[in-house]
Amino acid sequence: MISYAWRDNQPPPLSKQDGWVSTFQEGLEFWLKQLMPRAISVWRDKNQMPGNKVFADELEKVAGQCAVLLTVMSEPYLSSEWCVKELEIFLEKAEKQGGVRVENDYRIFKINKLPVERAALREELNITTGFDFYEIDNETRMPTPIDPSFGDNEKQRFIRKVYDVAITLSKLLKQIEDKGLSPSTTKAPTANVPVAPKPSTEGSSPLTPSSHTVYIPYTTRDLREVRDELVAELIRRNCTVLPQEQGNFEELGEFQAVVQEDLAKCDLSIHIIGSRYGIVLDGATNSVAELQNEWAAAESKKRGMKRLIWMPKDLGEVTGQQATFIERLRTDRTALEGADLMQDSAEVLKQQIHEMLKPKVVEVAAEGPGMQIYLLHEESDKDVVREMRKFFKGVTIKGSPVRLALPVFDGDATTTRELQKQQLQDSDAVIVFWSAGSQAWVESSLNELRKAPAAGRTKPYATKHLVYLTGNKTSAKEDWWLDFEDGLLEPDVHTVQAMEKTPEQALAEYLKTLGA
Repeated sequence: MISYAWRDNQPPPLSKQDGWVSTFQEGLEFWLKQLMPRAISVWRDKNQMPGNKVFADELEKVAGQCAVLLTVMSEPYLSSEWCVKELEIFLEKAEKQGGVRVENDYRIFKINKLPVERAALREELNITTGFDFYEIDNETRMPTPIDPSFGDNEKQRFIRKVYDVAITLSKLLKQIEDKGLSPSTTKAPTANVPVAPKPSTEGSSPLTPSSHTVYIPYTTRDLREVRDELVAELIRRNCTVLPQEQGNFEELGEFQAVVQEDLAKCDLSIHIIGSRYGIVLDGATNSVAELQNEWAAAESKKRGMKRLIWMPKDLGEVTGQQATFIERLRTDRTALEGADLMQDSAEVLKQQIHEMLKPKVVEVAAEGPGMQIYLLHEESDKDVVREMRKFFKGVTIKGSPVRLALPVFDGDATTTRELQKQQLQDSDAVIVFWSAGSQAWVESSLNELRKAPAAGRTKPYATKHLVYLTGNKTSAKEDWWLDFEDGLLEPDVHTVQAMEKTPEQALAEYLKTLGA
């Protein structure tokens, strides 16, 4: 049943198409036909029936057969006496049918045509699933509806949003049937609300419950389409995506409470970062995107939540606070806590998310004769690292030769990244070879090492991670060496200065820690 205010279905001036709610219902019915094994009836008052006893009786009958209530949320909805009545009758009937809640899902959906004050909503509407059909402009803070009458681009976005609703609705309807929460046994309502017979379930299987809950912050307008596509993709993969609504927050404290509550439910957060800085709330100095990254990093540190930070390959010109934020993401260990940082196409982003959501199968690698050391270096250092590779050919530890593992650079980004993670799982020790590479790459590599236990590594490394400084002297390398000597680096990191030394001279003490 769609509950809406009549004013929300009036088409804009000069528009030749049906009203917003009529178009929404048409799209919803189309997608439900594709997603459900049997016909689903969608009912709404199409004739603006008068507020009298006849309509009240009709409403009682409809609500008695109704599995889910969709409320089209707007200011006119809140001020409509009959919308309130529809909600109350549905709640009363739902309690007699097993309750308004089915496990973690609710039988009331909010279709947010435009934002309303959360304080103005009844408790039952503040805890239900929300689908935003508007976006808030980062500069003006004004909402813009996603309305098919605005043109072809908005029409496509509207269709996708309706599909997201249909996907979630179809899962809930299957749950309701599986739980046996059938409607009350009142007579079927009027002829325009047909009740199809329940089909045999032989040979069919319901969708499995959501296996992952993913946090994807709302983005600036330039990347909104990327987020929309990701959300639709994740919903198709049976994931729950938070936040479910784009709140129009004015105050920092309320925003932080809502974000941290959502993050606590998630096992993955995905941060989409573009060239624009975005909204800065009253009482804050950083943008909402930077704050959400900060709070997600803290959540990751607390319980190992996975994170992915993505920037488009063609980022464009970045200035001001956004340039500072991106530099922090590339160099600051705290900002990168628990995260993979990638700058690539949206398609590669989807592939990476798919890999992260795959069930992890921990394979125990066969024990080889001797210790395996992962020599981690950038592609630009492939020639420089040859001397070290030659040196390790003659090295033995506890009587067995060392097996040297190397990074792979030939292949697509997702495959090479997975290969590196596997090397980090299998190796006994890691040397981070810093010659032509940047400090940001070194920090990112060490961050990956620290995440290895959360990714499935079951045994500790044989010794501290080694940063091997070689090649040309730079201020970054000199600062790193001074930090190491002064004890300012993390305790799991050892460093050798090999600018003017052979591998044999530079690595002698390190190899002793491995038992050589």
